[in-house]
Amino acid sequence: MTARLLLALAPLLLAACTVGPPCRTHTALFLGTAIGEQGRVVSEADWQRFVAEEVAVRFPHGFSVTDATGQYRSPVTGNVVAEKTRILTLVHADAPAVHQAIDAIAAAYKARFAQESVLRLDQCAAFAF
Repeated sequence: MTARLLLALAPLLLAACTVGPPCRTHTALFLGTAIGEQGRVVSEADWQRFVAEEVAVRFPHGFSVTDATGQYRSPVTGNVVAEKTRILTLVHADAPAVHQAIDAIAAAYKARFAQESVLRLDQCAAFAF
């Protein structure tokens, strides 16, 4: 009796299971704009040049940038810095070459703008266009 009931309900149970879009990786890089301790900041022109030279060439299909305010405690000086921050969001395949490109963007930002670190946040999310 139980087996027959399960067989009878199987189509209904399977119909209730919907499959959403596959999980895909997206990465957010948190890029502070304070340069050193002298109160200098990354200018809009310097930011646009960085995006053109480092980001757009690696992710020509697109990306998003969000302006934010962040706070960071320097592990070197112990000072807390509140600063304008840009969050660069990249949706991408989970492939070694892509992760290398993201690491290259973070390294270039640190070198160009004298940053101690760039926060990288990788997540998996289901989405569709």
